[in-house]
Amino acid sequence: DGAEYLKAAVVAERAACDILLTAWSAQGECTLAAVVAHTEGKRLGGKSYRRDWNTTRIDACAPALRAAARPEAPDKLAWFGTRKLTAATKGSVHDLPNAFTAAVDAWLDAEAALRLAQSQRWLALLAAARSHAHAQLQQRKQRAARQSYDDLIQRLHAAITNATRGARLAEALHARYPVILVDEFQDTDARQFDIFRRMH
Repeated sequence: DGAEYLKAAVVAERAACDILLTAWSAQGECTLAAVVAHTEGKRLGGKSYRRDWNTTRIDACAPALRAAARPEAPDKLAWFGTRKLTAATKGSVHDLPNAFTAAVDAWLDAEAALRLAQSQRWLALLAAARSHAHAQLQQRKQRAARQSYDDLIQRLHAAITNATRGARLAEALHARYPVILVDEFQDTDARQFDIFRRMH
């Protein structure tokens, strides 16, 4: 169920966020300092870590963490996670990765899963709203004894493709309209073309 999946994703993201904030309290500031030091010491790859990039990343994500708030700028925070640091480390360093960098990756995964659950739930709600609106429209047209142009096409197509009576209807229409001139043929949709094809 989409609602339950979303609820579980919310709970998981909040738990991962709590773990991240706890890890920040214990190791956050020293991890940022270590990243800066290892960048200066050329122990982190220059294609991924530079002084100005570190400053931008820290300025983007550290204030929320320092305020014990939900992290902001996940794309910047990711550079302090184990995955990116491990990929960029030259040799081995004693203080990276650590519990904080692991918590960063865990929260990023939970946050991505939450965004996916939200988008899937939103799509499901839109689909349900569309189905409801369509059903309401059909009921209102039926009560008012009205048909739209699309209804005419849909019902004719359903009749002419009917396995039992469709062929006879096609023959009757062909006999009545032996020649068809289609104006604006480029706007013909698949159902309309199928009707013409079966008639002729």
